[in-house]
Amino acid sequence: MVFLLLIVIPIETPAQDPPFNRLEIKGKTNERFNRVSLFSSGSDVRPYKTAHVTSGLYSLIIDIPQDMHAKGKYYITDMRFWEDINDNGHVDSGESKSQCHFIIWEIKSSRISMQIYKGPELEIPKSTFEYNYE
Repeated sequence: MVFLLLIVIPIETPAQDPPFNRLEIKGKTNERFNRVSLFSSGSDVRPYKTAHVTSGLYSLIIDIPQDMHAKGKYYITDMRFWEDINDNGHVDSGESKSQCHFIIWEIKSSRISMQIYKGPELEIPKSTFEYNYE
């Protein structure tokens, strides 16, 4: 006789939808940076999503919440500008990188914002957001 035990683990999903499912952040940055990427945390060296910076211009698409990580009552991702000197796809010692730019979706208020590490918090009111970083 064979018994089959089925264990169901619920996946927590947000009670409400974000104000938009896809966010494009675009703008200008210092020309020394050639990448803008999403990282799981500030200490990570391997991004999970990357866009190229060309002549100081960039555009990065963030799928909400798929490109984010659940943290209690919000979803978050860490965006950084960086210089991939040897074009190997991860941050090496000595490569320039910006401070963290946290993209946050607060589930209860359905608010999306950018919190710059040790800097201002900027509300992101629509699905296209222009942000210039020097």
